[in-house]
Amino acid sequence: ILSQYTKDVWLGENSRYQGVITVLLYVAVYFAVSRGYKFSMVFAYCSIAALCIVSAFGVLNCFDIDLLGIYSEISSANKKIYISTIGNINFYSSYMCLLFPFVLCIFSSEKKSPVRTVCTAALFIASFGMMVTASESFVIGFVFSVLVMPFFFMSKPLRLKRFLCGIVIILMSAQLYRLIHSLAPVRNVKISQLLRFLLHPAVTGILIAVCLAVIILLHRNEDNIKYIRVVYSVAFTVILLTIVLLFILANTRGIGDFNKYFKITERWGTRRGAAWMQCVSLFKDFSLKEKLFGTGPETLYHLLVATGSQAGKNLDQAHNEYLQYLLTTGIFGLISYVSVIISTVTAVVKKLKEDIFAAALLAGLIAFWFQSVVNMAQPFTTPIMYLFVSLIGGMYYKKRGDNEAFAEIRQN
Repeated sequence: ILSQYTKDVWLGENSRYQGVITVLLYVAVYFAVSRGYKFSMVFAYCSIAALCIVSAFGVLNCFDIDLLGIYSEISSANKKIYISTIGNINFYSSYMCLLFPFVLCIFSSEKKSPVRTVCTAALFIASFGMMVTASESFVIGFVFSVLVMPFFFMSKPLRLKRFLCGIVIILMSAQLYRLIHSLAPVRNVKISQLLRFLLHPAVTGILIAVCLAVIILLHRNEDNIKYIRVVYSVAFTVILLTIVLLFILANTRGIGDFNKYFKITERWGTRRGAAWMQCVSLFKDFSLKEKLFGTGPETLYHLLVATGSQAGKNLDQAHNEYLQYLLTTGIFGLISYVSVIISTVTAVVKKLKEDIFAAALLAGLIAFWFQSVVNMAQPFTTPIMYLFVSLIGGMYYKKRGDNEAFAEIRQN
C-alpha cells in the first residue's frame, strides 16, 4: 500500500518471488499447521529420504553424472553454481542447513535401532552432500548449529554420546569424500575454503580425538556430564566472544592475514561486502516512512538499479536476509521477523526442551537463520523454514493445551 512499486510487491517477480502474496501464504501455512498439528514421524522419515536424494544427486552432479539431464542446457561455467534438484549452490546450501542438523539430532535421540541405522546411512550420504555445497554459508550455519546442539543433550548422557558418534561419522565420511574428490577425473564443484580448513587432517584429528575422549569419559561415569557441561559452556562462550572480537578488531585496527576473513570490504564474501555497503547507504538516505515500513517486499532491485552502481547492475538482493528485510519491510518488518525467531526459540527452550523432535527442528532453524546472514529468502527453502516454525508452533500449542486440560482435571 505504501510502496511506490505497487505492481511488483505482490509477486516479487523482479527478484525471488517473496512478495506480499507469498508472505500471506506463509502466514496461512503457519496457522493451518500450528492449529491442526498432530505428531507423526512420517515427516521425519520423508525429510531423511529427501535429504539423501538431494545429497546423492548433488554428489553425482559434482562428478558430471547427470541422471536427470539438468546440465544438458547449461554452460560448463554454470555447472559450478547449479547442482542437484535445488539449483543454485546457495539455495542448496540453505537446504542442507535445514535438513542436515535435523537428521543429526534425530540420530542422536532415536531409541529404535532400525531408525538409527537409517539415520547413520543418511549422515554418511549427507556428509558427501555437504562437501558439494561450495558455499561458505553452509559452514557458517551448520557449524553454529552443531556448536549449539550439545546443550540439547546435556541432561541425557546417552544422547550426547550418540551425538558425538554422529560428528565422528560426519568427519570420517567427509575425509573419504575428500579422497575420492582428489582422485576423480572430473570435479564440477570445488570444496569450500572453510570446509577445507575444517577437514585438514590435523583439525579433523583433533576434533575426532575430543569426541572420543568425551565419549570415554561418559562411558566410565555418566556423572562426568556435570563437568563436561561446565567446560563446554565456557568453551562455547569463549569461541563466540573470540569471533566477535576478531570481527571488531579486523574492522577497526586490522589483524593481518585474518583481515580477509573478518574485515568487511567490497570484495568480502564474493562481493557481498559491496552489496551490504550499498544497502546501508540506501537505508541512511531513506525517509522516515521508508525506514519504518520499507519500500515493499522484493523491491531492492529497483533501489539498486536507481543508484547506477556496479551492485545495482549485478544484484537484486542484499545477500543478507536481515538487511534485505530492513530495506524492504522497514524497521517494523525486521522486528517482526526477529520476533518470529525469538518466539520460536523461546517456545522450545521453555515448553518443549524435552521434545527431541522440536529440538531437531530448532537445530535446523538455527543453521538456517545463521546462514541467512550471507544468503537470501527464496521459494526453494524459505517455505521449509516456515514449515519448521509452524510445526514447533503446533507442538507448543498442543503442549499448552495438554497442560491446561491437566490443570482443569486437577481442579475438578
